[in-house]
Amino acid sequence: MKLINRFFRTKTSDKILIFGLGNPGSKYRLSRHNIGQMILDSLADHDAVKYIYHKKLKAFLAETTLKGKEVILAKSEGFMNVSGEPVRLIKNYYKIKTENIWIIHDDVDIAFGKIKISQERGAAGHHGIESIIKHLNSNEFNRIRVGIWNKPFEEKNKNITQSYVIKQFNKEEQEQLDEIKRDAASVLETASDV
Repeated sequence: MKLINRFFRTKTSDKILIFGLGNPGSKYRLSRHNIGQMILDSLADHDAVKYIYHKKLKAFLAETTLKGKEVILAKSEGFMNVSGEPVRLIKNYYKIKTENIWIIHDDVDIAFGKIKISQERGAAGHHGIESIIKHLNSNEFNRIRVGIWNKPFEEKNKNITQSYVIKQFNKEEQEQLDEIKRDAASVLETASDV
């Protein structure tokens, strides 16, 4: 609990941006790289809110609340590696503090189904995070890193991971996705208690 509270410092009146990373289109819908958007969609479904496309912000947005705080759920109209621009546009439009931005994304350095939170870290080769750091000129946003690696870690190398992340979750992994989505939602709810 203390670790979560340290990373998620918000005031009740401040808007929070929760941005799910992923790639557009049916081809990538169930890919490992899209776990961030899957979790975001699950939050939107749970709260029965609908996304609205905002051309100027280059993103789909849905408004909801989390423990009484105003929350914007957002996902890019474009691909993972250009995620930084819509995050910056939304931040500037709504005047959201960098520390009130939560990015949900896949992490190939974490075992499948495990969730870690972090702040003020490098991108570690994740192109979506690289883009966000570049556009915000900061790494002080919050990250919910969802593990997608489901093999022995000694097998991991750059050539394998590039193709691995864009492949669809296998049947066994898909059966565990609902639990992972619930776990991620629980992390967000706990964080909003601060």
